[in-house]
Amino acid sequence: MKKIRTYLIMLCALCTIGAQSQNIGRPERSNPGNLLKNFQTPPKGYGEVPFYWWMGDTLTREHLLGHLEILKNKGISSLQVNYAHSDKGGKSWGLTFKSKPEIFSEEWWDLFGWFMKEANKRGMTVSLSDYTLGVGQEQFVDEALAEHPEITGHELRMEKLYAQGKVEWKLAENPLSVVAYKMNADSTLLESSATDLTSKIKDKKLEWNSPEGTWAIVHIYTIKKDPSYDPMHPLSGKTYVKHFFQKFEDRFPEDSKNGLNFFFSDELNFQLGNLIWNDYFQQEFIKRKGYDIVPRLAALYEDLGDLTPKYRLDYNDVMVSLSEENFFKPVYDWHEERGLIYGCDHGGRGLDVTEFGDYFRTQKWNQGPGCDQSHLQKNVIKNKVASSIAHMYERPRTWLEGFYGSGWNTSSAMLADAIFTNFVQGQNLLSLHGLYYSTPGGWWEWAPPCNHFRMPYWEDMDKLLACTERLSYLLSQGYHRADVALLYPVEPVIAGNGKGAVNCAFETGRALYADGIDFDFMDYQSLARAEIKGNELHVSGERFKVLIIPAMQTIQSKSLQKAIEFKKAGGLVICIDIRPDATETGRNDVNIQTLASQLSITPKAEVIKQIRAEIIPDFFVENAKNPNVMHRKIGKLDVYAIYNIKKGSNCFFRAKGGVSLWNPWNGQSQELKVLKTDENGTYLSAPLNETDVQIFVFDPDKTAETGSTPAQKLTRSILIEGEWNVQVIPTLDNRWGDYHWPASNGLLGAEIRAVNYSNQADADIKQIAWNKQSVGYGAVFKWMKALATPLTKEELLTNNELPWEDYDFSWRWGVEGDYGHQGYHGLKTEMYDDFIRMGKIEDVFTELRRVEDPAGKHYYFSTSVIANKSGNYKILSGTKKPVEAYLNGKTLDIHAENAFLNKGENQLILHYEGAGTTYFLFKDKELQDAFDKEVLKERPISMKWNGDLSVLPMTPYPDCQKMLYEIKTAPGANQLAFAAYAENIKVWTADKKLKCKKGVTRADLATSFEIDLGKNNPYGTTVYMEVEPAIAGRNGGAMFPYPIQQACGSGIMTLGDWGEKPGLENFSGGMEYTKEIEISNLQTNEKCYLNLGDVCSSASIWINEKEVATRLIGPWIIDISEYVKTGKNQIKVIVYNTAYNHYLSIPTMYRKKQSSGILGPVSIDFMN
Repeated sequence: MKKIRTYLIMLCALCTIGAQSQNIGRPERSNPGNLLKNFQTPPKGYGEVPFYWWMGDTLTREHLLGHLEILKNKGISSLQVNYAHSDKGGKSWGLTFKSKPEIFSEEWWDLFGWFMKEANKRGMTVSLSDYTLGVGQEQFVDEALAEHPEITGHELRMEKLYAQGKVEWKLAENPLSVVAYKMNADSTLLESSATDLTSKIKDKKLEWNSPEGTWAIVHIYTIKKDPSYDPMHPLSGKTYVKHFFQKFEDRFPEDSKNGLNFFFSDELNFQLGNLIWNDYFQQEFIKRKGYDIVPRLAALYEDLGDLTPKYRLDYNDVMVSLSEENFFKPVYDWHEERGLIYGCDHGGRGLDVTEFGDYFRTQKWNQGPGCDQSHLQKNVIKNKVASSIAHMYERPRTWLEGFYGSGWNTSSAMLADAIFTNFVQGQNLLSLHGLYYSTPGGWWEWAPPCNHFRMPYWEDMDKLLACTERLSYLLSQGYHRADVALLYPVEPVIAGNGKGAVNCAFETGRALYADGIDFDFMDYQSLARAEIKGNELHVSGERFKVLIIPAMQTIQSKSLQKAIEFKKAGGLVICIDIRPDATETGRNDVNIQTLASQLSITPKAEVIKQIRAEIIPDFFVENAKNPNVMHRKIGKLDVYAIYNIKKGSNCFFRAKGGVSLWNPWNGQSQELKVLKTDENGTYLSAPLNETDVQIFVFDPDKTAETGSTPAQKLTRSILIEGEWNVQVIPTLDNRWGDYHWPASNGLLGAEIRAVNYSNQADADIKQIAWNKQSVGYGAVFKWMKALATPLTKEELLTNNELPWEDYDFSWRWGVEGDYGHQGYHGLKTEMYDDFIRMGKIEDVFTELRRVEDPAGKHYYFSTSVIANKSGNYKILSGTKKPVEAYLNGKTLDIHAENAFLNKGENQLILHYEGAGTTYFLFKDKELQDAFDKEVLKERPISMKWNGDLSVLPMTPYPDCQKMLYEIKTAPGANQLAFAAYAENIKVWTADKKLKCKKGVTRADLATSFEIDLGKNNPYGTTVYMEVEPAIAGRNGGAMFPYPIQQACGSGIMTLGDWGEKPGLENFSGGMEYTKEIEISNLQTNEKCYLNLGDVCSSASIWINEKEVATRLIGPWIIDISEYVKTGKNQIKVIVYNTAYNHYLSIPTMYRKKQSSGILGPVSIDFMN
């Protein structure tokens, strides 16, 4: 009866786990069912999992719901909530930014639960990344440590003293071991002379008389690292789960079953090194290894002779085993029991082979071992380490975090290329780094871009995400196939001789893959598990014909034995440059040397040649540069994905059967003819371009049809030159203030953010040398910068030939291009108040810092302060004070709190010494609390002086009564709307006067205006304005506090970068191009292609009002044969660009030059 009860309890437990288990996004290894059908419409769990940064603004349900509506049905499986860190406080970089509501508060939990339900309604799960929440970050790990302080870690430390004769030594800490060793002539330590001195210690003081000779006393002790987290502690994993993952299930016991998935561990850091200790370690070591490591701990730091590798490998093995058992595996098990996928990207990314003691061993405890690829990287070694862990341990997925920091100029083609390369190299789960909750005014970012709806090409992004989803599905199924297993060189690094092995392994891996030879890294445990079948190594469904040992001096004895067995069975074992000479038994072991002598040495430069000579390649392509290949065995099918291989390249595949080409863009399949087959495999010509992922599926139940597709020949071409009809398509939705702050209704159209201006109001327009300046910015001072020697008072006040220059800034945004301090990875809505900024700019990543200019340290500023009436005014000055100041020709006390000003102009001259930042201004005490309420809404992205009505105007041009402006509009612009600090404005173009409609005036005297340009401006027009300022100090671009809005109808434009066209410099959005062309003598046997030349970023093509195709990556050549006719044909192309143009007026560090639109040349090409 008791057994029956036990069985029922176990059955109920299994049922409970099953009820919670999702098993979403997990592949079928051997029987994938209808593979093509699933490829066309992938099951749940293969879509993108973006990093969703809940930062930048207060979290509201309305805002979150708006995002969910935008994201649904876009190929997104889950939303992984992330938090970012500041550069202040905390143990890791900086504390997590405060949010509203605060993370893990009751209000936050309520919001997260609601969000999970709403996301689930739209087919998406949710999770939370542990990024910024770790040790010392005042988050859940610190909470866990507070409950169990005994989990705080300890590190081993060593100090050494050389001794001859009498020794008195005050030890730093209570010893774990104190051992004396006689020194050999070569300064190594003689282990056989080891003398335990523990009994010679009293009150941390060692007293000992050393025997004859020179001795080294090695003191090993532990220090408590506070805060830190000991992964070896028996409670470490359970407590970690309890305080993080389990909280979500406890809070939402029902909704979590289908609402949670894809948790992610990002840059896990225990704040400990690799030599750690706890109260359990010594007994665990004795139990596992059969001897006590404590008397031999010196071997972790010093060479004690031939047994040194043994002690180091044994210590590391126990440390890693305890970490696996107590931390990594319990976290993995929690997810596995629920059918969830748990992924990672840690600091070493597999390039640090001994991260956590052994990267491979510890990271196998992830359902989705992974890595990042920043800045559109394609690091094959990082990809291969992550995917090899998944392959060796049959983990469901390989997780790609891509591509932080690639910038707002990242085009769809750049993004697609990076995705495709990394996927074919082994990844199959995509997390795009950028999806921001809020980017107030463009001033919040975290290693941008936002790869989602803040990019104009989001309008077409669903096509790329659907393509990626199909690739994710297909490249997850079955088993990976590669001929080469490359031993992952952990042991030499642990033993202390591993730098060469690591370099050799990674250089060999890169060389192999660049030559079209795919490989996996293999850890020693997988090699030990591997079975030798015929002349192959079989492990976890993988099969290898070649084993490479990369210059490893130290190796596990089982690995060496297996290598010899494999060689004897006919496998190819390549030992690069050297043979192993040490194992966990030590070095100079005769048995090991005998075994190793059976391996022949191959120079690294000869490895590929040897493989090519002895192994029929699984894949080979002629004359390809850096081909990418992935081969998977899915049931009976052989599936190859290749990338970066030119159309028409002759390819060999070591597979047979009928061949079909699967298209990840639309899920379609088509049968292919092959060039030939032989006893080794199949030869075919690559049918697609190097920017296409070409997927070949070999079915052994079918017979390949031999033949060739006749090469198409160009018979004629129509070059489409001249003008196109164009229409601006706004896409940037500012309802949350993401692009301009504060928020506003509507989409951002083409804006004018820089104007040409002149103070020569009476000059001939044709003779004016215009100055160009961004709106909002203008000269407030004149200045002389970085003079080597100071000037006299007389020189300052009487010399009219001094080299004064305009000193421009914006009362809102400060000095243009100088964003001051922001923190890590871009803008953080911080705005300084120090508008006087002196010295050279030094970029220290978290800020632009002002440092001394070698040219000199003296800075002079001159302006006129405008007072409405005579009287005393308050002086406000920053921390850095001028060394001298003059007001109306008289010395001004730099420490004075007030100064008398005359009505009207008051000349002010300031002299500062040395680099730094500060401010200096005057305030009207009678208007102390007077603010323009509308301007206050611009905070925090505004200096505090902006909108403060008590601040007195300052201008270096007090006599300027009128200003002239030249504004060039976009094609089809028919109206301008703007605000200006103007009393009156006269407007005209080259051929007519225009009316300027005056609107509402604010408290700060900014007035709204509208100008009707008329309908007949298809090419755009040049507008001139004569402006009478309403207030002093708004010179140049500062006349206009905000961008000038253009309403655009249909226009006419030539092809090329629209960012170089008037009125479109800052336009991020879409552009519709239309053109009518004549096609004569269309032949029935002709294929007709539209060749757009080059495009940025995405393009949708319509012919004669029928949609043909959408492209997000080149080549921009589209088959339009079915849509054209003899006679007149209408071409319509809708292009969406990047956010680069918009961010030109925002001081982000994350932008590089990018073009927009159809760049051409465009032609209609006819082929027979």
